[in-house]
Amino acid sequence: MPGFSSIDGIASGLNTTEIVDAIMQFERRPAVLMEAEVAQKTNVISSLKALQVKLLALNTQIRTLSLGTAFRQTKVTISDDTYLEATASGKAALGSFDIQVLSVARNHQMASQGFEDASRAIFGTGTITIQVGDGSQQTVTIDSTNNSLVGIKNAINNADLGVTATIINDGSLSNPYRLMVSSDQTGVANEITISSSLTGGQNLNFATASFDTPERTNMDTGSTSQISLGPTASYTGNENKIYTFTVKGTGSQTVGTDNITIDWTDGTNSGSIVVTQADAEVALVGAGADGLKLSFSAGTLTAGDTFQVQTFAPTLQEAADASIAFGTTSGGGSPIIVNSSTNTFRDVIDGVTITTKAVTPSGTPVTVSTELDVSAVRDAVNTFIQRYNDVMDFIDDQNSYDPETDEGGILLGDITLQRIQQRIRSVISTKVTGIAGKFSLLSAIGIRTGADGRLSIRDASRFEDALKNNLDDVIDLFGNSGSSSSAAVEFVSAGTETQAGENYEVDITQAATQGMFQGSAITDPATSAITLTSTNNRLKFNVSGVASGEIVLTAK
Repeated sequence: MPGFSSIDGIASGLNTTEIVDAIMQFERRPAVLMEAEVAQKTNVISSLKALQVKLLALNTQIRTLSLGTAFRQTKVTISDDTYLEATASGKAALGSFDIQVLSVARNHQMASQGFEDASRAIFGTGTITIQVGDGSQQTVTIDSTNNSLVGIKNAINNADLGVTATIINDGSLSNPYRLMVSSDQTGVANEITISSSLTGGQNLNFATASFDTPERTNMDTGSTSQISLGPTASYTGNENKIYTFTVKGTGSQTVGTDNITIDWTDGTNSGSIVVTQADAEVALVGAGADGLKLSFSAGTLTAGDTFQVQTFAPTLQEAADASIAFGTTSGGGSPIIVNSSTNTFRDVIDGVTITTKAVTPSGTPVTVSTELDVSAVRDAVNTFIQRYNDVMDFIDDQNSYDPETDEGGILLGDITLQRIQQRIRSVISTKVTGIAGKFSLLSAIGIRTGADGRLSIRDASRFEDALKNNLDDVIDLFGNSGSSSSAAVEFVSAGTETQAGENYEVDITQAATQGMFQGSAITDPATSAITLTSTNNRLKFNVSGVASGEIVLTAK
């Protein structure tokens, strides 16, 4: 009935609703206590998991320090990084070293003669043969589907021969497109040998140096004489350059009537020619002439007219090894010459990688200095200290009690927590067994706990001095160390069950060996093509006893 609850207790004088609620609350008391216990235990579990995370972080950093690599960090400085770069890894040799860059490694680059169009099918059909270094000759087939400059470029690149083909535009007015082929690897050992046998159309020429057709660059509209290469012009040089010609005198001059003087320069050398008759060869003379001869048809030239002739040399860049001189002639020294097919030199200085960038001026070495990176080591040790302090702070927080709020930490009074803290503090302050000498305590290198119980580097100068002068002792303090009485056995690491100070005997009865399966002989690919399938495209090489990993070739 509506309003019934509003007259609760009128007849009996009792507030039955409150009585029933009180009875229900009493009956739920065990459940409430259980819920509180569950919440409390959940908080305990959460706190223990949080402690576990902090202990794991501490243990991880301790293991990092125990490996010793954190103390082997080397800082490299270079007197001039214009010429080389250097990086260190692992246990690098410390000191100062003078290095001269005598040459940098380059890949071989060759180009063909020029063509007017890159996409038109103007070439014949046949094969292009390419060899890199002393590798086998490989052929690329050119047919009616790929006999344009673009098609040939793609065919070479798709063949994956260790070279890359590119079409370049040299900017000339006639025949500007050339096919450039570059070795993928630097060094003299990767020099390219290329020949083209295309018939029924144009052929590629990577061997002959030549002059390009003369180009009018700034000619008067009234100049009518046509300029061409002389019939016997033959380029005897070996560099790509541009000859620039300028007609001297005044006004319009007639070929065959006037003696026309024309100045020339190739950017380095210069001279003059005199045109006295039409359609006759006029040869350049002197340094830089290199066999250039010109012919002028009947007509006129105007003072100030300019034209140019470009030369073409197929070798754009010679293959070269990198070479450095290690040491200096100062004081009667005799540097060691070290060569590399790449610009990278590894372990010329133990643990240091050098990358050459440019040739140094003669007699001016670059100084590479290596020293212990104290800052990086300090950071690694400080990470350990911070994680130790994180554990101590967490345990103290769990054991804290605030009398004003009458609240304590979740794990207040937990005996296991107290034992963990005591054990960690004991390990930190106890002398490391098995280490002789003064470097058997953290305090020996300036690391101590303060009045607040927190660990820190209290004596920075002692810490740095220990790193610079007693690095191996510091590594032994933080990590596992050991020695061997035999050169055939090297101590690498120790496990948790290893007992400090114990001697362990090692008896080597059999050194490890590796099995090898030798496949059957194959036909020489240089004389007969091989079809690669999933049955024969997996190879391994064994050179002087060193075996490669498995090499899987593309089936084709």
